[in-house]
Amino acid sequence: MLLPQLGAFPPAPGMSFSIANNAGWYDIIAFTQPNNPNAALDISGINFHAELRSAVDDASNRLDISSTDTPVGFVNGGVSGILYFAVDASLIMKLTPMVYVMDIIAIDIVSGVKKNLCEGGPCLVTVLMGVTR
Repeated sequence: MLLPQLGAFPPAPGMSFSIANNAGWYDIIAFTQPNNPNAALDISGINFHAELRSAVDDASNRLDISSTDTPVGFVNGGVSGILYFAVDASLIMKLTPMVYVMDIIAIDIVSGVKKNLCEGGPCLVTVLMGVTR
């Protein structure tokens, strides 16, 4: 099972992202081998899911990002070990500028085991007001 290996790379506690609300969200997370940070970790057998909320206890999901749903927000790079953020601008434009919280859940496709990649606390996502409209 691949998921236990996912603790050996960033994201780490305090991971954060900053995006403007007038464009798409394009970032990457690179997964590496636990004993060799220069070698990519094959993430082919994992689905990823995240929800953006204004606070941890907020019942409303402001943005849902997944590697399996449409529209796809995560693209699994497989053997390259790269998880791509590919969130369309039409979804980001709906977000009010502020700091949001998010965690990223990795789900092993075979076993269904889930791992929170932001175990040390939620990731912070700062949405800034874009200038160009």
